[in-house]
Amino acid sequence: MKNPNPKSDATSAVTPVEAEALKFAKKIQVEGQTKEETKRIAKGIAKGIELYKRQESAKGRERDKQRKREVRARASHLDRTGVLEADHSDSPRWLKSDIASVIGWGLLALIGGGLAMLDPPLQWNGWPLPKAMFITLSLLSSLLALWQTQSLSDTTTL
Repeated sequence: MKNPNPKSDATSAVTPVEAEALKFAKKIQVEGQTKEETKRIAKGIAKGIELYKRQESAKGRERDKQRKREVRARASHLDRTGVLEADHSDSPRWLKSDIASVIGWGLLALIGGGLAMLDPPLQWNGWPLPKAMFITLSLLSSLLALWQTQSLSDTTTL
């Protein structure tokens, strides 16, 4: 049985790239341009898109090959020397955790100092808590935060 609509056969053979190119060609169509000219422009756009996709795919494969070469070179260097070099590609991950730790200790120091500044003494089970305890806690947490900041600056110079 023959298809009563011959256009449906023609449109089913059109790839998504060609359909998108045809839509774009129709959008930029100038007055007086024939349908054949629009179709030719659409074919040119589709070829350009396909060429671009092939080039980007080739670039991606080349980047993957280069990355694999670097990994192999790093592994062979490790096998020869037995020394692991500092990998700065993972630095944001550990940097975030150290900064979060420093911020946490700093907040603890601020809370301890703030509790030490309270005029009425805090009580626990009816016993007053000495202000010296809060001052000591805030000083120790401040020193710990400074120590972590110092160790953080030491590790970034590797």
